[in-house]
Amino acid sequence: MFKETERKAVQGHLDLLGERVWSHTIVLFTHGDSLLDTSIEQHIESEGQDLQWLLDKCGNRYHVLNNQNRSDHTQIKELLEKIEETVAQNNSCHFEIAFHEHHF
Repeated sequence: MFKETERKAVQGHLDLLGERVWSHTIVLFTHGDSLLDTSIEQHIESEGQDLQWLLDKCGNRYHVLNNQNRSDHTQIKELLEKIEETVAQNNSCHFEIAFHEHHF
């Protein structure tokens, strides 16, 4: 379950990277097979506002992997396509962190 504690942890970590990181972020749901007859959309809705907040922050970019069907290469191909789309939406720029050197 993704609740307030997890949301605050994710927010704290990604805030360190700056606001631009969100446009480069895709949420990856693993163990999609455990959803059984529940769609990912139903799962997201049932998780509540904290998960929805995360998805809103990253432009509703997410992907689901079925861990039980490792021979299905389509799910990896689709993930790579989503990554390429995200890069294209960011003018083919990757996310880079500028560290400033401090002398003590």
